[in-house]
Amino acid sequence: MSTPDDTTRNGGDDPISVLYVGRDPEFVALVATALERESDRLDVRGETAVIDGISVVEDDGVDCVVSEYHLRDGDGLDLLTAVRARSSDLPFILYTAHGDEAVASRAISLGVSDYVRRTAGDEDFHLLASRVFNAVSQYRVQERLTESDAHLATVYGRVTDGIFALDDDWAVSYWNDAMAERTGVPAAEALNRDFRELFPEVGSEIHGALEAAMASGATTRLDTRIDAFDVRVSARIYPDDSGVSVFIREVASDATAAADRAGTDDTSLDAGEVADRCDSGAGANAGTRLPGRDAAERERLERALRDLQSVARELLRVETSEAVAAVAVEAVRDVVGWPISGVWFYDPDDDALVPVAQSDAARQVFGESPTLHRDGEETLIWEAFDANEVRVYERTVGGSEVQHPDSSIESEVHVPLGEYGVLLTGDTRQGAFTDVDVELLQLLASTVSSAVERAKREQTLRDREAELAAANERLDEFVSVVAHDLRNPLSVAKGYLEIAADTGDPEHFEKIETALERMNALISDLLTLARQGSPVTEFEAVDLRSKVTHAWSFVATEDARLEPLDLGVVRADTGRLLQLFENLFRNAVEHGSTGSRTPSDDAVEHGSTGNQTTSGDAVEHGAAAATVTVGRLDDDAGFYVEDDGDGIPESLRERVFEHGYTTDRTGTGFGLAIVENIAEAHGWSVTLTDGTDGGARFEFRGVEWVDIDDAE
Repeated sequence: MSTPDDTTRNGGDDPISVLYVGRDPEFVALVATALERESDRLDVRGETAVIDGISVVEDDGVDCVVSEYHLRDGDGLDLLTAVRARSSDLPFILYTAHGDEAVASRAISLGVSDYVRRTAGDEDFHLLASRVFNAVSQYRVQERLTESDAHLATVYGRVTDGIFALDDDWAVSYWNDAMAERTGVPAAEALNRDFRELFPEVGSEIHGALEAAMASGATTRLDTRIDAFDVRVSARIYPDDSGVSVFIREVASDATAAADRAGTDDTSLDAGEVADRCDSGAGANAGTRLPGRDAAERERLERALRDLQSVARELLRVETSEAVAAVAVEAVRDVVGWPISGVWFYDPDDDALVPVAQSDAARQVFGESPTLHRDGEETLIWEAFDANEVRVYERTVGGSEVQHPDSSIESEVHVPLGEYGVLLTGDTRQGAFTDVDVELLQLLASTVSSAVERAKREQTLRDREAELAAANERLDEFVSVVAHDLRNPLSVAKGYLEIAADTGDPEHFEKIETALERMNALISDLLTLARQGSPVTEFEAVDLRSKVTHAWSFVATEDARLEPLDLGVVRADTGRLLQLFENLFRNAVEHGSTGSRTPSDDAVEHGSTGNQTTSGDAVEHGAAAATVTVGRLDDDAGFYVEDDGDGIPESLRERVFEHGYTTDRTGTGFGLAIVENIAEAHGWSVTLTDGTDGGARFEFRGVEWVDIDDAE
């Protein structure tokens, strides 16, 4: 059994280092072995004491800590406390049979990542491995988001204008390097402080403007002098749902410095006059402006950076990568200012870039965006993706150097989204894109890539949770059937044993033997059912005809005939495929032969156990030999297995797949349930219908055929 991977184009199968801490060295070794058998991604180290566990975390570094509650020199909560003192978010799973609610409550308060109950003697290591993968996946997603936030903060920090943000309680939530430099207050000291208390001396005009913007929700511009810092400033205040973002630039510091910036030697000008000259554009702000950018560009950049913060917050709320792409297209239009855009995601299976989002303007220009294959006609977009570098293109005289040469597009920017795909935007004018556009698109792409990473990870977690829920449902059903079906033959054996002990009649021993054989068959089928239900994770090319004839050789066929028609090569798990055919063949041969049958629906006994000693569960028929045919469906969606018996009434075709359903006292009722589980584990569907000659026909769809040349 293997834990599903979240493989990506660049190898999303990174190893996971796990520290397991338990009291019993032998059990610790068992857990380490069992987890590593679940997935080769897991590398498990075992320790038996709190102090040793702390040393491993400090010296070697691990991706996840799993600890029992009772340890040699303390308990798992002591270890959790020590780990949290060093890392607030390193995945930590408490794995214990100790069911005290107080322990669970304290573990949660200390910051445990997960709490997994174990049952001594019946541990579910697959569940534990899944919880490890879930915890580490969430941790790594958060790390990527933190990196993205740090990248965004670096971009803001490089801007030479002062930028700060306040939440709706006036607490400083952002403070860039320029603010720290000009005020002398480092970010560490400013963050989370009330701006009014931090700078009471800046004057009531600034405080009032901030308060008014928060109250009205309207963008505000303020030009004023701050006497405490001997500067004149121009500020733009942008309110949003969480508070305000403020972009502030210095207009003049004192008369002499202002005169220098104004390009004059006349130091007799007062600050106000120089400020007026600066505001009129006479060499203003050479020291504080973004190099090479005019006021309009700077104002646009300020607004775009603020809007990108809102986009980043919105991306945290979406759940799928497709929704991320849709937000990205809207941001290209609303934030960067270019209405023609689209997003393609990379499909590693098809080695193609697949369109996932497209603006309305792009749709008007190009129509519906096509899937782009590497060897197709329109391959320009692959350059940015393969090189992981932004590409800017202009239409040449010959009409090339744009992705869509037959369109009206004259300029394009192709921005890679890391390993996930490409964002493309275009315009109908030559030289439409400036350096500011490219920088904004790069910043947006970085945020989008992180959001796609998070969405994919969270989708993987949801898939695993759904898989785990399905597995738990199968487990509940498994336990229910075991409790019900095994109790009866056990009671029979026990009862006849008591009678035989009193009477010595050998007839009673025969009944005990029959009951034990029934229990053995049930256990065999239940184990098969449990093994075959997990999803197939490793497929191989399998020649269907050879496996059909191989499975036929396992069945006591008597006079029955097999007719395998033209089949082909499928992607499947060989062992499970053999089990599927063996169960179907035994069902058809032992109980699906032609002849008379009881008209009652209760005559249906279906399935087989995969055990030669079990008589099976199928439709009870007459004595004539059966013919079993295996062929390919006409629409190539899969294959079928049919016999020429009397078939199964339509009213019972759903019930025959139920676990344990049978009317044969010697059958287990799991034969066709196993067949259905094997099909679903491959991602196939199975339906029961009438055969060509009136018998039962099982159709399997969703099968992936393999080209024979590729298979060879």
